[in-house]
Amino acid sequence: MCLDDFLRLSAEGFQEVYKQHLEKIENDHKLRMHENRSAVVQLVNLSPYYKENLDPVKVWPFPWEKKPEGKKKKRQSSKERMKALDEKWKPKTPKAQNDE
Repeated sequence: MCLDDFLRLSAEGFQEVYKQHLEKIENDHKLRMHENRSAVVQLVNLSPYYKENLDPVKVWPFPWEKKPEGKKKKRQSSKERMKALDEKWKPKTPKAQNDE
């Protein structure tokens, strides 16, 4: 909300905006709690099928913990790229002809 909108609000209007904001925060919290509860239920349901203890990190890794699949192509260094571009766009000089 910008400052002009805030200054135009009456006390009742501000209360409505605040109430909506609190409802949004509460709904987000409920959603996260539901996701956590579902994850625990899944872990409990999977555990009888594993001989060893089941680690939640193995079941639900964070996106930054996932290992990249396959090898990525190695990028050229800036110096190598500039050298390649220099060779590509270098003006070609005609060969010297011997007029004998």
